[in-house]
Amino acid sequence: MPTTSAIVAQEVLQAIADAGVGFVVLGDESAVEVDPISDVDLGVDRSPADVVHTAGPALEALGYVPVVFWRYDRPSVNVFFSDAEARRGAQIDLTYDPDGVSRYGFRTGALIDRAVRGRRWMLLGDLDTDLYRLRKRQVKRLRLGGDAALDNVLGTHGAGTAAERVRESYGSPAREEMLEALGSETFAHSESQRWDKPTMALAQHGSRFLQRIQSPIGSWVHLDDADLADRLVDRLAVFLMTSRRRFPESPVARERVGASVSARRVLPLVTVSSGPLPRLATPDATIAATSVDDAARQTVAAMYRHTQTLL
Repeated sequence: MPTTSAIVAQEVLQAIADAGVGFVVLGDESAVEVDPISDVDLGVDRSPADVVHTAGPALEALGYVPVVFWRYDRPSVNVFFSDAEARRGAQIDLTYDPDGVSRYGFRTGALIDRAVRGRRWMLLGDLDTDLYRLRKRQVKRLRLGGDAALDNVLGTHGAGTAAERVRESYGSPAREEMLEALGSETFAHSESQRWDKPTMALAQHGSRFLQRIQSPIGSWVHLDDADLADRLVDRLAVFLMTSRRRFPESPVARERVGASVSARRVLPLVTVSSGPLPRLATPDATIAATSVDDAARQTVAAMYRHTQTLL
């Protein structure tokens, strides 16, 4: 399971802050401080692409570049940062949603405006934290966790105060679902509305998938040395999602494997292949290296070049 380096995450967040980007950490501050962590969620004051562009010079000065830029929801992007040799990296999830249209529904501007100073980073206040946790459990449909989160909001803050904050901070349909859970309002749902949400979600998923076909988010590097390719995958897999492919000698089988590699570029992973290349193969880089460090440097450079085309 890929993991984020807490040190890299802290340095990336500091570079973003130093670049003048406003943000709030969506979670406990301790989650950014101690290894191992999976990722860091931020609400930001501008588009994720603008965040990466604005903080780019400071990040490069620290030796970090974006190697994956994965838009998994309309206003949200997973960005994976790596050092030059892919020894350490961090996954930073950036959400810019001024209107609260995402499935979580929070308005980033409202949360940033009310953020409170933690030990180092700007954080959600107590009420916003509890409402955010409630909404996450609603989205993930964790009923037991959802009940506990709801009880905590009602017991700690009261339905009236919580409902007022929801109206200020969340867009539709998240706002309506949260207000109903709080018992503050009841909304009539027609049969057509019941179908609207899954239909819209399916349409949005299809739209993102088509975008990935046109502009693949995954990277592909090829090496002739199979042993070096294996070692490179071991290096990358510390913090990146990876796929290992070996092209067979048979031309027919080779083309079949090549087609599957190309198809997997719609996924946010790096594919490392070895063996005789298929006739129509178009990897991002064909790497000639004598060490895993050199191979990793060339891979990071290729992934960075590819990511720049998505910004």
